[in-house]
Amino acid sequence: MTDFFIPVFSFVLTASLSFYFANSSKDANIFKQRDTGGKGQPGKLVGGWAIMFGLFGCFLAYQNLNIGINILVPVVPLFFLAFFLIGFFDDLYGMKALQKLFFQTLVFCWFLSNFDLSLYQIFSLLLLGLITINGFNFLDGINGLLPLICFVLFLQPGQYLATSFIALGVGYSSLKKRNIYLGDSGSLLLGSIAFWIAVTQLGGPESFDPTNHFRFFVLFFFLPFLDVFWAIIRRTFFGPSEQKNFLNLFKKISKPDRRHIHHVFKKEYGELATIIVFMLVTWVTTNFALSFLA
Repeated sequence: MTDFFIPVFSFVLTASLSFYFANSSKDANIFKQRDTGGKGQPGKLVGGWAIMFGLFGCFLAYQNLNIGINILVPVVPLFFLAFFLIGFFDDLYGMKALQKLFFQTLVFCWFLSNFDLSLYQIFSLLLLGLITINGFNFLDGINGLLPLICFVLFLQPGQYLATSFIALGVGYSSLKKRNIYLGDSGSLLLGSIAFWIAVTQLGGPESFDPTNHFRFFVLFFFLPFLDVFWAIIRRTFFGPSEQKNFLNLFKKISKPDRRHIHHVFKKEYGELATIIVFMLVTWVTTNFALSFLA
């Protein structure tokens, strides 16, 4: 297949799947999820399904998505699937933040146990992975923002053409049809793909050096990391009547609000400007990150 056909096929397939799932969601029990749209405009959390089926369809078509997927070694696709399912059950039933963190940690520990890593590497990758995954989830607050950020991020290394245009297909459909949302299934799936792509830039998990590569992760995932740390900073203050302990601190940090960096920027400059600026920032920071590896 030519370099022209691959992005076109990936984009059209995923955008078409998004529209199809959105139109059929009212008739399918599996899509009866939380209403998150505006009045009279229920949100259809189908973006994650479109990405998952898009990945599967493109893999069958190309036999290679260049993200370390090997049919004979199913660890990586199972890693993606696990985070998709965590997000899906959260979309469907509404999981508590502590439950989600527990299952995310469980998946990461299982995944990292498949590689020959030191305890220091495992702990560092676990911490960076959890920040990355939840940072992507935090950024999913404006239609099309997260998939379009992922489009830029996946495109920068120059190896993930199909995957980047899969993200673009969902981003386009979210902007075109305002009630198509990623849902947690989509944001966690994109976060897991992004984390694995970052690790492959280092040569694999075994090549990860916590001392030298921490800066790479911070720059490569600049906006997700910034949003997580901004959430921690603004939510760590306890009121006079609040009990100060770790559990309450975690509950405060994980409590949803409308003060994420994209919400603040959107309120000041509008939705379109926010998307464009965040895509540009991602392009700059990912290039800086990759330049350190070079």
